[in-house]
Amino acid sequence: MIALFLEDMAFKTGNIAPIVKAIKATVVVLLVLSVVGKSWKKKGFAWVVFGVLCGALTLLLTGDFFWFIVILIAEVFCDVDEKVIYNVSMQTIVGMTSLTLVLCALGILSDCLTYRTDFSTEARHSLGFVHSACLPLIVFYMMTYCISTNRNMKKIGVLSLIGIVLYSICKSRNAVVITVGLSMLALLLRDKRIKNKIKKPLNLVSSWIVFVCIVFSILPGYLRYKGVLLNYWYAFDQIFTNRSMLAASAFQSYGIPIVNTMNYNAYTNTPVYIDGYMNNGVVLDSAYMYMVVRYGIAMLLFLWMVLHAYQKKPNISMMEKAAFIAVVVANTIDNDLLSYECLPFIIIGIRNLPKIKCKLRIGKERN
Repeated sequence: MIALFLEDMAFKTGNIAPIVKAIKATVVVLLVLSVVGKSWKKKGFAWVVFGVLCGALTLLLTGDFFWFIVILIAEVFCDVDEKVIYNVSMQTIVGMTSLTLVLCALGILSDCLTYRTDFSTEARHSLGFVHSACLPLIVFYMMTYCISTNRNMKKIGVLSLIGIVLYSICKSRNAVVITVGLSMLALLLRDKRIKNKIKKPLNLVSSWIVFVCIVFSILPGYLRYKGVLLNYWYAFDQIFTNRSMLAASAFQSYGIPIVNTMNYNAYTNTPVYIDGYMNNGVVLDSAYMYMVVRYGIAMLLFLWMVLHAYQKKPNISMMEKAAFIAVVVANTIDNDLLSYECLPFIIIGIRNLPKIKCKLRIGKERN
């Protein structure tokens, strides 16, 4: 988590990439030793071998440590209580965020000014992070941890207030909307009558939300890439800040592979033509678009399985489902699923994958 967090810190001098890679490599070695030294049941060991091989294959093909590390973490800490996972994530993020703000105040980290892709001249402050949306989204994910564990409304209210204050500095519309929206939903779920009324709709939404968000993220860009219903996507981009244009440009330059073996350097240095201008690489705000372009359709399907496994975990509460829905929706407009903020959700989802039984219903007989 710390290695991923370092990548979001706006250091003024020096290249921290070698340090980050060294940390990730060290973590991989320690986790592999932990897996080897742990006693496993035969059925559990088969799943461990399969998961490790998949993670290792992803590392070899793309040079990306993320999936290898999270699969190893999920296996090594398969018996750890979920609250511990959330609490460790919360403490790490609070500590690293505090450090980032202090280093920014001391001038060691830059307060980067970012602008929207709709040619707006409004400057947005990052407060030591590489982008202005980082800190507001961190506050949002801290709220999801609170809702998923202790459900302390005072903490949730404080985090919601912080999110609103940060909007005046960082101007992240997406972050403030989902933060306030989630806090209001959590407040409603405290009322038993309202909770009972929205239980079925919330269950239905949590079951389908990943599929809906994937379609919403990918279909506009794909249809624009194919030249279908262009006038609608021009209007769509007025609301969602050129999302379909960027996605169409990505499809044109990278294609839509089943499995993508491109490493990160190749991804960032591929020429991409956006509105007639050539750029090296493209920033995709949707996590689902990024998955399909960077890793391919197969890895997007795997991510879908992981998220589905999370919302199917035993004894999941309505509060947890509300937080899960908010996280999935947030990643249609911000790319955080493969970052430190979403690690608890990904790790718990992977841990729950072996427990999911897929049933094919051909028909139902009535007596």
